[in-house]
Amino acid sequence: MTYAISNMHYFYYPWEFFLESSKKIGFTEIDVYGCMPHIWIDHRCHTGAIELKESVAKYDLKPVVFTPKNYNYCVYAPVEEHFLFSERYYHNCIDFAATASIKNIIVSLPENYCDHDEKLLFKNAVSALRRLCAYASEKKVKLLIETSKCNFLSSIDDMESLIKALNYPIAGISLNMEHIKQAEESITLWLNRFGERIKYVKVADRDEKVELELSGYKGKKGIFVPDDNLWDDPVKASGLLL
Repeated sequence: MTYAISNMHYFYYPWEFFLESSKKIGFTEIDVYGCMPHIWIDHRCHTGAIELKESVAKYDLKPVVFTPKNYNYCVYAPVEEHFLFSERYYHNCIDFAATASIKNIIVSLPENYCDHDEKLLFKNAVSALRRLCAYASEKKVKLLIETSKCNFLSSIDDMESLIKALNYPIAGISLNMEHIKQAEESITLWLNRFGERIKYVKVADRDEKVELELSGYKGKKGIFVPDDNLWDDPVKASGLLL
């Protein structure tokens, strides 16, 4: 199976049940969603990476990407204390990914601070992401910047501006097809603009899956269904797009 499945759909179930179900359905790759109750990480520490690595190996599954939950952390926070806490959090997320042998980590920019100057927030984001890219590189983890509904990262032109300002060739891009759809853009447009810099694409329904497969994209793909109404039956939610 060419799509990775996320434990986000198994929020109400044990980690072991997620692995067992994924294997039974036929998945071979997983997108590790970094949140409780499965994973504990904050700006002070991370725990359970070695145990996660061992449990995934037991089911012969491959963790291809780590997607940390934002919680209240934001890499472009204008308040210095919040900014430092956020940077430490993502350092711990990178450390977790490296320890668990997950080669890619996704950093997303949340919708926050709408009452602040966007130029300052953009500058903060570039500065923080550049340092996180360098730290990830040291740990042999690739950092992927995800599409977002953030005010200064809500379109393909916004992403291009960020990538140019970042000026860090090894930084990759993770596409969420929901974001592309909301911006009235297409996967083909993104592939033509960024090519192989796009390393991971998430789909949430069959229409998005069809569009992605017709695009000719050859990179890593994942199923990421945000509708928590489906999570009471995560096996069903996981298999919706098969």
